[in-house]
Amino acid sequence: MEFLSQRWAIAGLSLATVVGAISAANLSHAMPSGLKPIPENACQRSSFYQVKTSDGLGLVARRPDGTLRSLANGTLIKFLGEGRRGASLLVAGEKAPVVVDNFDFRSLVTIASSARFAGKMRIKTLEPGGYVNLRKEATVWGGNETLIAGVLKDGTEVSVQGLAPNTSEFYYVIAPGGLEGYVTNSYLLCNAT
Repeated sequence: MEFLSQRWAIAGLSLATVVGAISAANLSHAMPSGLKPIPENACQRSSFYQVKTSDGLGLVARRPDGTLRSLANGTLIKFLGEGRRGASLLVAGEKAPVVVDNFDFRSLVTIASSARFAGKMRIKTLEPGGYVNLRKEATVWGGNETLIAGVLKDGTEVSVQGLAPNTSEFYYVIAPGGLEGYVTNSYLLCNAT
């Protein structure tokens, strides 16, 4: 893939452009029926946060191997959920989730917009230049790579068409170049206005 990326770069094309063009050519279906409206508060929802503790010391998190890691104020994280062992977080630059015991949401600042949803959102990943899968179906299960329509780079603006039927987490989007598919809403943020 690296060799192909270099060849595309010489031709003035990016990986996202090539994948988008190939995927758009392979997508011959019409927009799905039954899409639900996007919730009015979609812009206020976010899975992305920055650590900001009142004492300025940050948080202490436990890695899967049991070692401790300091999360300084300003650290970008993605909240995955809470369980018996604490809050599970993905941290920028780390591959595996960490756990914070005695978690308090007041130690995080959400990265969201106070704007009303206006039809456009942008892709957000933990890593600058990261990618999110654009799916042909509103599912992450099965591990079937044929369900991947393409990839969308961090910061890509997409036109959000609606919420997939029978789910509360997948939005149907149209990306630049006409590439269409589903993206989980935890990787979408409204543009600040």
